[in-house]
Amino acid sequence: MRNAIKTTLIILIAIFLYSCEDDNNPVKDNDPIELKVIETYTEAGLTYEILSDEMELLEGYNEFYLKVKDSDDNDLTRDFNISIVMDMGKMMHSTPYEYEIMEDEEGESLIKIKATFIMPSVNMGVWMIKAKSESLGADHTVEFNVTASGNVKRFTHNEKPYFITLRTLKSPEVGINDFNITVHTRQDMMTHPAVEDLTVSIEPRMPSMGHGSDGNVNPVHTNDGMYEGKVSFNMTGDWEITVTLTDSENEIGSVVYSLDL
Repeated sequence: MRNAIKTTLIILIAIFLYSCEDDNNPVKDNDPIELKVIETYTEAGLTYEILSDEMELLEGYNEFYLKVKDSDDNDLTRDFNISIVMDMGKMMHSTPYEYEIMEDEEGESLIKIKATFIMPSVNMGVWMIKAKSESLGADHTVEFNVTASGNVKRFTHNEKPYFITLRTLKSPEVGINDFNITVHTRQDMMTHPAVEDLTVSIEPRMPSMGHGSDGNVNPVHTNDGMYEGKVSFNMTGDWEITVTLTDSENEIGSVVYSLDL
């Protein structure tokens, strides 16, 4: 009996020590993201910071943040509404985006922005956040850069543009990979609704070897213009993925993504 009690105590102590060690070095899915300030702008005593967990914003889908403070370091973020536009000189347009107010670990407010930039900045125009507060009488513009990535393709059907954004394959591997895209169109220069009623097919091919692959799953719509599927790569090298979109009657267009594995 004493030996059984002794064994039980040893096990409990071992579990306790392991738990303490694990707490000191946690690896958890909900670990906080380390945000970096990628743009700062100050006007009329207010400082605007654009923050991201990446060093830059890319053509395609991004999640990033805006914080506003006064010269006394007071958090004023909740007082602001925002819009996102691109100034191309002769015209201005927006992009698919949404935002919400949230709090960081210190209890300070952040505007979390989810935006799909349909074009980069270089040789195109200037992206900007228009931040406005009625209560503070503030109406300021924060400019920022968007780097080309090749993740957004476009075509026109019946005089309507369609924007196809690749959301996966940042680190493709031999085998089965997620292949997710979003599809948006343009209602007017400031409105880009999601397109949710298309049929999507994919065809991966290796030009240098003249073959495709088996095990692909055509993307199907899930929500908010997102189409999710699978693409298969059976060897390393250069690959092209042709994405074809069809409405209820006809093929409306196709785009090609190229990558090196």
